[in-house]
Amino acid sequence: MTTERDSITLRYLRYLALREGGYVRRGVPGWALRQDIERETKLWIPERLSLLHQRGLLDREDVRAPRLKRPVWIYRINQLGADRAARELELPRRIVLRPLRLAARDTDAAIYIPEGARLALRELRRAMDMRVESLYIADEPGWRSVEELRAQILGDKEEGQGWEPRSRRGPREAAEEEENDEAELRCREPWMGESAGWVDRAVAEGRGEGWDGLYGSMPLPPRERTPGPDDLAWLVRAGLAQKWVVYPGRRGVPIYRITALGGVAIPLEWRDPR
Repeated sequence: MTTERDSITLRYLRYLALREGGYVRRGVPGWALRQDIERETKLWIPERLSLLHQRGLLDREDVRAPRLKRPVWIYRINQLGADRAARELELPRRIVLRPLRLAARDTDAAIYIPEGARLALRELRRAMDMRVESLYIADEPGWRSVEELRAQILGDKEEGQGWEPRSRRGPREAAEEEENDEAELRCREPWMGESAGWVDRAVAEGRGEGWDGLYGSMPLPPRERTPGPDDLAWLVRAGLAQKWVVYPGRRGVPIYRITALGGVAIPLEWRDPR
């Protein structure tokens, strides 16, 4: 039996595949994590996707990092699921491209990395590529503490300025930086009134197959963030970074550096529907 949540899920995944959005896997777009679907539909579907997969309406792929024990599933609607959604909505049948069959040597090596961890990995790679040394350990480039990573992102990035941590600047300069950051965030607020996003674009086309906003308005775009300890801990669990604890004082300070696997890992990239 197909529930209302199932119907909405199938409808959204059909939309995602036909508009070439989501993640690209096995040669085709339209893949999505459960969290992606829940964010866009405002539904909570912790068990529905696996049931739809068991009924043959969805395909799925495991995109976990190599050292993680639990699978990370992405889902994509197949032709049977797309036909079911079209019949319920009285829409014409549309062909959904089939994923390419897995070859003996699977070259589809992209893995899912959460947003904060992906940002942390990017900055650790930059630190290693530019041979940046940590304040806490000499002659070992690439090691960064959480605070050093944040300073690397928020510090001056102009040519010749480097990545100077805020804690090493005077109080006047630090106060000016805080004021500039607050002003920048205030400038981003007017986005709330803009009519942007896949909902408005699809509905404006007026073809009867657009996706409408369900259970509320679209969420605001995520603000630029800095990585935290949880993001670095995820990278360590996944084998993409290594951790060391140094003791400049009584309290230990964790520092991190990418591993060989972290240097070559390919993160999945989300594509907005056209």
